[in-house]
Amino acid sequence: MKKILKDSNFHRVGRINKRVADKAHIKCADVYIHENNIKHIEYRHGTELEKLGMNAIVFVKMVVQNFTEIRKGNGNSYLLVANGDSNKRFAVAIELIYVRKYNFWEVRTAQPRSLFDINKRSKIW
Repeated sequence: MKKILKDSNFHRVGRINKRVADKAHIKCADVYIHENNIKHIEYRHGTELEKLGMNAIVFVKMVVQNFTEIRKGNGNSYLLVANGDSNKRFAVAIELIYVRKYNFWEVRTAQPRSLFDINKRSKIW
């Protein structure tokens, strides 16, 4: 995993490219996840991910690198949505965090979500 800084606890997991960002009216930037959020995902959603044969970091990378939609989340967050099987889609909630030295999206949590939950969110891309 590529890190922001040598001693950082953030790991790069993908990027929202300029073409998608412009169409969605959001920032083009790399996507990072903090080690604490990886632990949170494993703790809260480990059983669901185990059924998919993935750990938290593999799941997050899969979604961030293969998303097909962006939907509005709660507050300032967005959901990156990747297609799953017919009953589930996968979503990663991300929030834009601006750090003076860096401009990046941070993955806060990730879990399989039902189509019902996904579809009630506003689609922005």
